[in-house]
Amino acid sequence: MLRSIRKLVSAVFSVAAISGATGASAGDHTFPLATARDYLALTKTLADSDRLDEPDKVGRVLGTTFLSETHKFPEADCAIARGIKSQAIVHYTVPADFWYLSAAPRAGELPPQRKDFSYQVSRATSCSGRHAVNPDIDVRIRLDYLRGRICVTDRDIQKFLPEAARSSGPEGTTFYNYQGYTTKEYGVLATLSFAYSECARDVSIMRGEGYGNKAKRVRVTFDSCLSKRLKEPPFKYPDYEFCGTFDALMDKDP
Repeated sequence: MLRSIRKLVSAVFSVAAISGATGASAGDHTFPLATARDYLALTKTLADSDRLDEPDKVGRVLGTTFLSETHKFPEADCAIARGIKSQAIVHYTVPADFWYLSAAPRAGELPPQRKDFSYQVSRATSCSGRHAVNPDIDVRIRLDYLRGRICVTDRDIQKFLPEAARSSGPEGTTFYNYQGYTTKEYGVLATLSFAYSECARDVSIMRGEGYGNKAKRVRVTFDSCLSKRLKEPPFKYPDYEFCGTFDALMDKDP
């Protein structure tokens, strides 16, 4: 009983740390992670966060620090109204002794490589539209070659992350998608992918506008229009409906 209470308190503190609340940090996790349940708990903590664009908060959860390298694209003159005015992508790298890179490989698997972990934050400002003032923020965190460290199976996901939805991809691939923190403007999606193995191949946590509630609503309208167009004769007049573009519909939607 006491052990269960301690685990619950540790989990609460972990979520609080990445949300910016005071208290014990997410370093309460014991690294390197030892079980499939540990990896899925970490995945959920990251996906449920609204601070993935803040490397200090992400570092506290992952038990590491980062070095950053910024790549800025040349600013556009905005001759095209819908173009990107400016964009900067920040790549964050971890120390060589980061637990995910230094963990011993499973029997028969390859040793870890630096490319197995990646974290980047992109900020893009448009010449016009909804991102002319507020930049479009895209975040990607990846734990590649997960099965080289731990075997996370379908059964593990169904047991420890039951909210994840299963889908099938081409050539025998399978995906489990967990929708994390979501607002009107953006959302966070965690994906575990499988390919030719009972163990998950990798984990990705992505924050983007496309996972937000507004984008989901607009996509339903857009897809409905396209479906209608496919069933109609070409350029039916006067009832022809031009669907426009998804991006233009996003700008128009309140």
